[in-house]
Amino acid sequence: MSINDFINSLDFNENDYLYHVTGNGKAESILEEGLLVNGTNIIGTDNILFTTCAVLYPEDVQSEEKFKNDLLDSELGDSLFRDTNEMIIIGVPKSLDMDIVDDYLDYIDGEFYEGIIDKSCIMGYFNNNHEFIPNEYYIYGNDDYYDEDNFSK
Repeated sequence: MSINDFINSLDFNENDYLYHVTGNGKAESILEEGLLVNGTNIIGTDNILFTTCAVLYPEDVQSEEKFKNDLLDSELGDSLFRDTNEMIIIGVPKSLDMDIVDDYLDYIDGEFYEGIIDKSCIMGYFNNNHEFIPNEYYIYGNDDYYDEDNFSK
């Protein structure tokens, strides 16, 4: 799916959108299993969701060029501190009031995770080539969201 197809699939009147940047090759497992949240990144956060995700605003997606230059290019790529080659996009109805983190309360590889965002809330991810890979488990998209024939080539 192209950047424009992704932008055209968004409905800010009905939904809230967030993003999470992760390492190369990790997005596929997040689509399958959900996004783990450890809750320790930002002290004093009202919602544990914001310890791992940032809000995607309508201004961020005003055009393909703005989204690519201001968000994708600035967020994706390796840095000295971490691998940030894939961007997970989360989309949820406004009626959920961003209350989408379920209890997890378990350790994985020695790290404790307080919560998990279910795979049904994850729209898909952008890779380093700026291609959007939709998540087949995302439940808030319309039927056209999954039909590749509707995407520009």
